[in-house]
Amino acid sequence: MTKHDSTNADNDDPLSLFTSMLNAPESKRQYPKRLQVFFDFLKLDGDIKAQSETFVRLFKKDNEDKRDLQKQLIRFAGSQKERVSNKELSPSTVPNYFKAIKLFCQANNLDTKVNWKIVSKSYPKGTQAADDRAPTLEEIQRLLEFPDRRIKPLVLTLVSSGVRIGAFETLKWKHITPKNNDSNELIAAKMRVYVGDRENYSAYITPEALQSLKDWMDYRTACGEIITGDSPVMRDIWQNGDLEGAKNPRPLNTFALTRLLNRAWQAQKIRTSLPKNSKRHEFKTAHGFRKYFKTQLEQARVPSIKIELLLGHSLGLGDSYTRFSEEQMLSDYVLGIEYLTVNQNIVLINKSLKKQEETIRISLKEMENRHRKEIDALHQKYEKDMENMKKDIEQKLEQITSKIDISKI
Repeated sequence: MTKHDSTNADNDDPLSLFTSMLNAPESKRQYPKRLQVFFDFLKLDGDIKAQSETFVRLFKKDNEDKRDLQKQLIRFAGSQKERVSNKELSPSTVPNYFKAIKLFCQANNLDTKVNWKIVSKSYPKGTQAADDRAPTLEEIQRLLEFPDRRIKPLVLTLVSSGVRIGAFETLKWKHITPKNNDSNELIAAKMRVYVGDRENYSAYITPEALQSLKDWMDYRTACGEIITGDSPVMRDIWQNGDLEGAKNPRPLNTFALTRLLNRAWQAQKIRTSLPKNSKRHEFKTAHGFRKYFKTQLEQARVPSIKIELLLGHSLGLGDSYTRFSEEQMLSDYVLGIEYLTVNQNIVLINKSLKKQEETIRISLKEMENRHRKEIDALHQKYEKDMENMKKDIEQKLEQITSKIDISKI
């Protein structure tokens, strides 16, 4: 970096430098909140922007003890340990606060003042997954009855793709592509997630989810919206007769989508408000669908490495060496479609159709074998008749020849 560039960077807003390093929508939503928890712990005044400036000004002083920031981080870790002890916080959540703090320090050239390995030993690491469960199939089916047209396409997409709810902030209609088999039958749809971001990857959805999305887009078209490839998949709702509202979609952010799901869970009496002194629901509002996706694919015996990739997880060093073609990923995803389909009537119908197809195939095979045997029998009879006819002709010729010879004598 040139001297001029360095000067410009120093004059930049510390919070803007931090947020410019965030790519994923979920990170943009969560990291500033986690950072502010640390600023509040330090009792810095003002909003997060003012707190950021104060923090950088304090710890960038040349005469500042380089260990002071580290001490504050260790103190903060201690306060989080207390929250974990009081069951206010999961131990697996604590490292997430420090990820945000470390990134802010890196963005503002403060990370060299901290020995992060020492700090990491001062907070409880979450070694196990949280004990919340995935929603059941019956609970998901009841959720789909909530009278908001967005719930069905939203939930079926979350269930069948395993994507984070933040993926909808950048998801457009052109990012979803139907996939057919060699017989030109629809088997799934490919969905490009976080397009334009470093974390982008490909997920898949079931035919059931794709049909629900199509119905949702068709409804929007019927109400006056002009649907294009750039149309957001999830948008705000509008009043009946509000043509202008229908024509001008406003994409929903993660907070709005989570609030919609929360309202639906409660309205359907599936997940009511938390009891007093309780900090955690049985399953998470949106993340529970990722758990459901994972467990269903495990039941379908999809290879675990493929499940991780379908969830958008990094494989670490394996990312550099593990490369699967789209056909390989899709073929394994198809194994789980029956398990990811929420409307079990569709599964039963498909099974019935497959059974009928198998019955017809067997009947046709038996008919073909029977006809082949009949044809073989006719062919053998023909060959035998021809052989007998040939013998008769030869005998008659011999008799005629014999008579001719006798007459000459």
